[in-house]
Amino acid sequence: MRTFNRYAHKRGFTLMEVMAAVMLIAIVLTVLMELRNKSVARAADGRNLAVATRLGATLMHRVEAAMVRDLNDGMSGDFSEDGYAEFSYTIGVGDSSMVTDSSDLDTDSPEYVWRQALEKREDDRLEEEGDDIKPEKTRVIIIVNYPSFAEEPLEYRLETLLDTWAVEQDFELYNAIWGSNNDTAKIE
Repeated sequence: MRTFNRYAHKRGFTLMEVMAAVMLIAIVLTVLMELRNKSVARAADGRNLAVATRLGATLMHRVEAAMVRDLNDGMSGDFSEDGYAEFSYTIGVGDSSMVTDSSDLDTDSPEYVWRQALEKREDDRLEEEGDDIKPEKTRVIIIVNYPSFAEEPLEYRLETLLDTWAVEQDFELYNAIWGSNNDTAKIE
């Protein structure tokens, strides 16, 4: 007669094996969820950056077309009319604008060299023509603040040189620069 060990034929996992498998699955799922959350945050930030870029470029085109009323340095607002109330902007006008941060410019940077050349050119022009002549171009800076998954909003910065007549909405200057063959073609 055979004697059987009653545990010899039982198949299955021990408690330790089950606990190790559950712990391994928990670690893998935690890592995967963290990667997913970071991926979603990056995608949302990328989308918001694309929207901020489009809104900033649209605003810059409006400034260039002299369609922004009462434009002044430090002007701010939001894009709620476009359906993006959580996006805001600040406009800086001129090289000495309150939104420029030239205090920490490296003397070897291209912007520093450009600013120095611009100042020299403006000084030379003032000596030749006098103080009552406006510069041909004016620096315009638009800073768009947009939401992010991080705690603080991010900012997108857009800078360009625009015709002074458009920035200051000086249509007499426009007519003086571009002229006209007849009086009906003048912008007023």
